[in-house]
Amino acid sequence: PEWLDDMGRSIWSLYMPRLRGMGYVKDTDRLAFARLCDHTARWLRLREKVNVKGESYTTESRHGKMERINPD
Repeated sequence: PEWLDDMGRSIWSLYMPRLRGMGYVKDTDRLAFARLCDHTARWLRLREKVNVKGESYTTESRHGKMERINPD
């Protein structure tokens, strides 16, 4: 699908021919599989950001320090 980004298209290109060859994907499954490719690409991008920045960060206010979850 044209609305997938480059990473999503890479995932699509890697798996769709194999899935079709095994008979797992029908035409009615294309949108669902495209969504999976999109979400997988997003997860991989966010995973990399969390790997670099960490799973949490510390903030400080007049009330003290607080550990917060990385929103990514």
